[in-house]
Amino acid sequence: MLLKTICWMTFFPIILFGCAEPADVLNSQSYNESGLSFEYPGNWEVTYNEVNDDGARNIDIESKQSATAYVIDLPSTAVLTSDEFTKIFMDGYKKKVASEGGHVSVAQSVPVEAEIDGQVRSGTKNRLVVRVGDKEEVFHQIYYLFTHDQGMIAVIFQVADHDIIDHIKGFELLLSTLHKEFAMGSD
Repeated sequence: MLLKTICWMTFFPIILFGCAEPADVLNSQSYNESGLSFEYPGNWEVTYNEVNDDGARNIDIESKQSATAYVIDLPSTAVLTSDEFTKIFMDGYKKKVASEGGHVSVAQSVPVEAEIDGQVRSGTKNRLVVRVGDKEEVFHQIYYLFTHDQGMIAVIFQVADHDIIDHIKGFELLLSTLHKEFAMGSD
């Protein structure tokens, strides 16, 4: 169920208030499992780390405030185009917000680039406006999708607008250290 793989994510509460604790990139933690490795801020935590029935690994890394990073490592049987992934992901997000009586609109979408695993990768940065009742919150959502020899990796970062300055360095740390190692001699 590829749709289940992409829509597994539980999105943090729609309206968030409070002061963010900046991402602690100087005291980073390491993730290294099944050939996938990366560093993430010392004050963030892995809150979800599962392999689904379809072979996809889903990792959810959260700050204590309003930032969440998702790393999805899909096997070759589940590779999608960027447009396909974006449609499934955004449809799932909009459905989740609608279930809470809200609405999501994309206020801005711009291309972005980052060096990930030794290559310059293209991505997208969206500015989302989420409205639930009379409350409105603006989120930044940045994602990169790229294929590799054994499948595809999606990296998604979502943060409330008022907290982006405190968390963007944490996402940059994750991106700059993300590495996929391939098993030798696998057929």
